[in-house]
Parts: sequence; C-alpha cells; structure tokens
Amino acid sequence: MAYSSLAAGTVGGGIFRSDNAGASWQNVTGGLPNIALNAVEIDPLHPNTVFVTADVGVYRSVDAGAVWTSFNNGLPNALVKDLAFHGRSRLLRAATQSRGVWEIAVDQATMPGVELYLRDSSVDSGRLTPSPSGVPDPFNLGAQTFWWQCQDIKVDSPSFQKPSVTDVDYEFFEDDHGIFAAGLRHENPQRNRTVRVFVQVHNRGINPALNVAVKIFYAASAVALPNLPTNFWNSFPNNVLPASSPWKQIGPHRVVPRVEAGGASIIAFDWMVPATAPAQISLLSITTADNDSISTAELNIAGLVTNNKKCGLKNMAVVNPSPTVGPPLSAINLNVGRAGSATRFSLGTDRGAASLIRAVVLSKRLSALAKKAKLKQVKLDAQDRDELTNLIAANPALKKQLDAKTAYEFRNGVALENIEFKGKGIEPLVVLIDPKSRKRHGSLIQWADDGTVVGGFTLQDHADD
Repeated sequence: MAYSSLAAGTVGGGIFRSDNAGASWQNVTGGLPNIALNAVEIDPLHPNTVFVTADVGVYRSVDAGAVWTSFNNGLPNALVKDLAFHGRSRLLRAATQSRGVWEIAVDQATMPGVELYLRDSSVDSGRLTPSPSGVPDPFNLGAQTFWWQCQDIKVDSPSFQKPSVTDVDYEFFEDDHGIFAAGLRHENPQRNRTVRVFVQVHNRGINPALNVAVKIFYAASAVALPNLPTNFWNSFPNNVLPASSPWKQIGPHRVVPRVEAGGASIIAFDWMVPATAPAQISLLSITTADNDSISTAELNIAGLVTNNKKCGLKNMAVVNPSPTVGPPLSAINLNVGRAGSATRFSLGTDRGAASLIRAVVLSKRLSALAKKAKLKQVKLDAQDRDELTNLIAANPALKKQLDAKTAYEFRNGVALENIEFKGKGIEPLVVLIDPKSRKRHGSLIQWADDGTVVGGFTLQDHADD
C-alpha cells in the first residue's frame, strides 16, 4: 500500500492511494479540506492509519483514507509543511511554517500536562525507561555511554568558574561538544574548594511545572552503590538523612518557581568539597514538582535511576588541587562488588578505556583470577610504585587487599569472567592512566552473567582543557 500527496497551490490538494505498487491510484481525498495537502505518513505498525499535513493542521485516517478526522491536538494555527513518524519511540512530528516542530505520542490517549526529566547519558532523550546504556558514545570515538553519566549534572571548579550563576543558561550549559564548544564543561571537584554543581531540569509537558524542587546527594562511588537509607522518601524533599548514611546531601534543596512547557531550567548549588571526600564519588540528583511529583519507594540506586526519569546519577573523580592548578590524576582507586541480585560478574572496558588505562592493579583475589585467565602482565615503573604508595598511605587497608607487585593489561571487552561476590563483598583495584593515550574518555564496565551491564566507572581525562 502506497500513498502520494498533491499540493496544487493553495487549493485543490489531493491524497492518492495505490494497492498494487503504483499500477493504479485511487483518490482518497474525500473528507479533507480543499487546501494544499503537503505530506503523508503511515504508521509502520498499523498500515491503515495514515496522517496527512495540510496548510491548516494535521488529519488522520484509521481506515486507509476512507474517513478523515482532525488530528491537531493543540497544534498552533499554522501551515504544517512536513511529517515524520519515528517508529521506535512511536512519535509523530509535524514541522510548521514559522512555529517550530511539534510532536505527539500517537499511542497515548492524553499527553501529560507536565513531564519532568533528567537525561542519563549523551544518547538519552528522556523518553525511554530504562534509557539506552552500553551503546556507542557519539561524542567519544571508541567509548560507550551508560546510565551513570547524567548529562544534566555538571561541576564547575576553580579557578576558571563562571563569575555568576546567571551566566549559565540553557545554551551555555549544552555547548560542551565539538571543536568550537564554548559552553560549560564538566570538571572534577577539588577537595577543600567550593565548587558549583549545576543541574538542568527539563519539562516536556504542555503546561509549566510549578515549584520544581531539586536536591543533590553524594556518596563514595562503587559498582555496588550503597542503598538510600530507610525512610528516605518520607517528606522528600524536606527529608533529613541520618549521620550514619553513606549518602550526604549537598545543602538544602533548591526550588524553581516555574519550568516552562518544552523548556529547561538551570539550578546551581555551591558545595565546599570535604577534605575527606573519596577519590571517586557519585552525585545523585532528584527532582519533583507540585504538579509532577516523584512517586517511588525505591532505595536501590541502579533501580531508582534506570526506572525514574526524575533522577540522575553522575560518577566522577575528586582531585587534590595545588593553590593554582590541580595535578594530573594518574592512579585511581576504585571498588567493585556485588550489584543487584546476581552473584557472578565479568569485568572489562570499552575501547576508549582500554586505551586510556595503561594497567590495572587488582585485589589479591582478583589478581589470582587474572593469573588464571593469563592476562598480560604490565611492569610497574618507579612512578607507578610511588602512586601506589601514596594511595596506600591515604587508605592503609589497601596494603593488605592489593596485589601491589603485579599489574595487568585490560583490553577492549571482557577481561575477567565469572567473578563471584558473596554477601556485600567489595574488591578494590587501582587503574593506572596512560598519559600518552589519545583517548580522553572511556568506561570500566561490570556485566552480570547474562550480559546485562550492572554498573561501572567512567573516566574523563581533562589534560587538554
């Protein structure tokens, strides 16, 4: 079945259907207005459902053109020049003349009045739950992008911070890719310095979001992140976490009176990074509004972030700056462990991290598995040994946990398989960064035994900044 549209000036348009590959055509214009008909789109799952654009609005037929009805659903009074049907997301997009591009989820009986969301990664559009994870990163060749890389959380660290929070608008926040990028780039937070944490909240609804509250928490980063404390959701966002909680809040929540329909707002938090902040942290942002409140009782971080668009998680390193410029980070201590209900995992890297990481020093148990798997060993030089000495001095428990005399090469893909974690067992490791690598972005990944990505760390080298 094929359709063709005819726009004969301002009047006399037509829609024609062929049921025999174009050998003959049937006029199915009846019921449509006598104006220019500019484009036609077919629902790929329901071939009898057809959409047509006109100089005034959109029309739909669910019986292959026998009967047409208006399908404007809030479109502005403007000429609609083209249509596109995105099959995977089930979205119909209409391009108007001088009034922008509009879209509608064709399977929804009603569109949500307000729809707040944070984007999990560089490929997340805020539509799918869970969002795509473990897929190629379009901005970093050879790297993958994951749900713990929230694109709507950024840290602005000294000494080149923007002088005012109001200097960061939607355009400046987004302009961080490409050769001519001149916007806000995410940076590592620095201990004993006040950094600014920015959160961007989007509203895809057709009405403004009112009294939008945003709150930020942080915890030591690990593949198996600690759960939120019991009763966390009681009175959110006015909740107070117990002193024993591994999650700490970055100040009180902030409220934006209004996030416009189809718009976004930037919220800023000043954060004095503690001297005791761990080498790797996770920032968790949660948003809610009077007319689009968050509704969940989930305490597991992976379950919360992957299943709720009002939550975003970003993993990052914390550095010790000198009075002027922070030193390069060449050795990073990470922890891996049980994540979710699975007990056996695989550990490896994407192509970006395989180039960025020169070697990995493993816990004694993981090192034994690496030797059994015959992973290629890498010789530690004097600088490597100094880095390990400094890490162990900062965390004495590593002395007994690490096999500090041996390092291994992690190639792209799975490096260690069938790692068993019982209970809440945690295994430390240290990644040694290759300063000569041309890669500046990559992820260390943990897979469950069914191949599902259950967690990981993203490494971002800012040596060129």
